Amino acid sequence: MPGKPLRINLGSGEAYLEGFVNVDALPDAPGVDVIADISDDLPFETGSADLIYAAHLLEHFPTDAVPGMLAEWRRVLKDGGQLLVAVPDIEAISQIIAERRPGWFTPPHEPWIGAIYGGQKDEYDFHKTGFTAPWLAYLLNQAGFGAVKREERFREINLRDASFSPLPFGTNISLNMRATAGDGPMVDLGPDPGTRAFDLVDRALTTGLMVSTAARARIMERRRRRIERGMGWR
Repeated sequence: MPGKPLRINLGSGEAYLEGFVNVDALPDAPGVDVIADISDDLPFETGSADLIYAAHLLEHFPTDAVPGMLAEWRRVLKDGGQLLVAVPDIEAISQIIAERRPGWFTPPHEPWIGAIYGGQKDEYDFHKTGFTAPWLAYLLNQAGFGAVKREERFREINLRDASFSPLPFGTNISLNMRATAGDGPMVDLGPDPGTRAFDLVDRALTTGLMVSTAARARIMERRRRRIERGMGWR
């Protein structure tokens, strides 16, 4: 009789996930199950995990550490297991900055600092590298992942999913990749049957969130224009 699937939440931090083994380097992280240095060898057997979720984690490590970390995650995953990885989308962020999109530059709102450089709340909350979709896909392939697919969000994670970050930006600035360990095909895991009703509600709330974000963006745009006119910028 097959055992319960092993699902790992790497760098759990404040985002404890039910049904996952939550791994973090900080012993005081809420609900942490395993305390481990995520940039080093993980305390899991080779080919033991069905799913690894790593949301907004890789950017906190140096560029030259990333290939080894991805290779270690591949080691832990079974052939055909999946990695769900989310990082800041440098292309999307750069486009927003180039467009001077409202809410990014209107003092005292400075979300671009956190999106690029990290929240800087403590010594771990700094960004040390960046990713585009082709670059992340290349790194995943080099680490032993075959099929790679970009997604808007990881719906099976539901409410605690950090891969969907539209506020206050008006668009998702998270680059999300689903990668299959080995050369097998991509299998759609999807939400568990018990969470499908929740997913329908979640989709409706997401639509409402995007509508409210667009309205907020228009307000911020008007405020930015008033400030720029007052400072003689336009």
